[in-house]
Amino acid sequence: MDQSVFFPQVTGVSLAGERLEFPASFGADRTLAVIAFWEWQQPMVDSWLGTARRLEFQQPAFEYFEMPVIEASTPDDHRFIDNGMRSAITDRRAREKTIPLYVDTAGFLRSLGLPTEDEIYAVLLGESGLILRIWAGSATPTASGQLEELVDTGAALPFGSSLDGPIGASIYTPT
Repeated sequence: MDQSVFFPQVTGVSLAGERLEFPASFGADRTLAVIAFWEWQQPMVDSWLGTARRLEFQQPAFEYFEMPVIEASTPDDHRFIDNGMRSAITDRRAREKTIPLYVDTAGFLRSLGLPTEDEIYAVLLGESGLILRIWAGSATPTASGQLEELVDTGAALPFGSSLDGPIGASIYTPT
């Protein structure tokens, strides 16, 4: 039985103004999507970005995105929130990498099998948005090392493909 899990179909506009449709816009062999739900989670998100930036520079087949997930609301609310993020994020590259997703948060969590919005998630994706591994919380040396190894070797297997593989019985790996 195939238990593959894919990133849900969502549309977002980067803080640089580029409209992206996921998972189609994931353009690398391996993509890290760092997903957060609350402003207070930003330090946890930031803990993943150093490794992600370095890997993107070193590995042409790797990319990353920062994806704040925000409960769907009115277009005026979206503009207000986006403008607030833009005022805090002045770096052009960071704006290109930040894609707010205005969605049904509970449905988004359910589609990924994630338990709560009180945690951030670093989601490693393969081709077509296939979820290879999910880490919860801040990057630890162990989690960063796992990410580097999975990107360097391409060793990750889709969920359910092998209980003996690097993912084991679950794609959700608390850190």
